Amino acid sequence: MKRIFLSLFVFFTFLFSNDFDTALGYYQSKNYAKALPLLEFLCEQSSSAKSCFLLGYMYENGEGVSYSQDTAQRYYELSCDKKLSNACFNLALILESKDDIKNSRLNLYKACSLEHLNACKGLGMIYDEEKDGELALEFYKRACDLQDANSCLRMGFLYRNGDIVKQNTHLAQKAYTKACDLKDAKSCFVLAEFYLSEKNNRSAAKSNFGKSCDLGFSDGCVEYKKLLDNNISN
Repeated sequence: MKRIFLSLFVFFTFLFSNDFDTALGYYQSKNYAKALPLLEFLCEQSSSAKSCFLLGYMYENGEGVSYSQDTAQRYYELSCDKKLSNACFNLALILESKDDIKNSRLNLYKACSLEHLNACKGLGMIYDEEKDGELALEFYKRACDLQDANSCLRMGFLYRNGDIVKQNTHLAQKAYTKACDLKDAKSCFVLAEFYLSEKNNRSAAKSNFGKSCDLGFSDGCVEYKKLLDNNISN
């Protein structure tokens, strides 16, 4: 009996998955008349998080339906409850536009816990602005772990400046290095400057100015040439 139930579950999961692909195809071809009822069925009858999200997106942008922020919010809520990170993030933005800051932030937390990079980064920036160093670091770190170079760089700034967290140049260097390793030109430039001012390590500075230059940051090229010319003249 359990085996029969499991087989039926797999069958219907496969069926609904194919139905979403069909609905998505209708949406992408702008055949909203066919997409809408299928998405509504999948969202409300088969608990399809992606279908609820797409409905929210359609109502938020007035695609094939009359624009309705409230209806978009309802569908995003359904999708977020089913743990779709993009839905939680979009829901947070709608709530922010309604000045419901408490619930907006709550949904940013949900999105970040589901590894939504921009939600984690956004929370880091919010707490950075509010001068809550501990929480700013926590969420920048989450975004950095999700391979966002700018969040790694911001962590480095916090540790180096020591204004709202305890200054730690070792952790600043580590954060800058991670950002540079993610091929962010500005981060490589900042790391090079760090090596010059904090470590007096001209070799490491030149290497990272070079990386910054190779990644298209013109100031990195200028500083690399200065150090190169200085080495030649010496």
